[in-house]
Amino acid sequence: MPVDGTTGRSAQFDEGPSWLASLRFFSFLSFKYRCYTHTMGLAPALRLARRLGARLGDVRFAFSPNAAGAVIDHACARGFGTSAPSEDADKSRVDTKTPDWQEAMDAGQWDVAWERLHGQAQALESSVPTLEDVLDWDPDDEEKQIRRRKELEYQDQQAKSRVRAVSEQGIAHGVGRRKTAVSRVWLREGSGHIMVNKKPFDMYFPDILRRNDVLTPLVVADSLGKFDVAAIVEGGGVMAQAQACRHGIAKALQHWEPELRGVLKENGLLSRDARIVERKKPGRRKARASWPWVKR
Repeated sequence: MPVDGTTGRSAQFDEGPSWLASLRFFSFLSFKYRCYTHTMGLAPALRLARRLGARLGDVRFAFSPNAAGAVIDHACARGFGTSAPSEDADKSRVDTKTPDWQEAMDAGQWDVAWERLHGQAQALESSVPTLEDVLDWDPDDEEKQIRRRKELEYQDQQAKSRVRAVSEQGIAHGVGRRKTAVSRVWLREGSGHIMVNKKPFDMYFPDILRRNDVLTPLVVADSLGKFDVAAIVEGGGVMAQAQACRHGIAKALQHWEPELRGVLKENGLLSRDARIVERKKPGRRKARASWPWVKR
């Protein structure tokens, strides 16, 4: 669709719906209301077209020629303003079909053109955004609101899925992993006994650091001495088994009381530590270490 390069107006104003014909006073409004003039690029213009829909022609904007043509083409392709017209729309279409103020604009008689257009401009005043709205408008605001709404919906779904999972016998179950170690943990209310592979945990883990790993979830959740814990752990070494028990106890506490998820997650007790030993590579002594290089 051709566009006038000086004013940014379309050359086919007499065709299409009434709102498209009203684009003709873009240049005049930019002359009368210079404080509202704002040159827009192509992407913001298209977003504004989607936002305003059929009232696109009533905005006090001076589009650049390329942006104006793209907005008109995009609006026509989307069918803006093609719904069943009302009686008021028919009247406005008759008024804007051959407006006499256009002749005065072409002749350069701006005062006469304004007097003729004044009545029509007042009718459209309510649909024109104010200067404050124009300056405060964020082209990406709608996309941000959509992303935020989807994020809140996802959080609500996750919150609903976290329900108390306790058996009829009052036992919560959790599975923990670390390196190649896997721990299955059962937890119920009691006096604070902890058993690992048929032994008290302090006998199974003589090292004080490994004992601290096992007790960490209970200490963080302020539940030390309130639960009896039984764990079966297989694979890995001493440290991997202790940290697998820690992971399993944390998940069992979450199943017992979902409200504990926040404090457990803040301390990183619900995350599976994916670090494992890197495999040995061909031609190297270990994963990355190579053999000593000898020149001769």
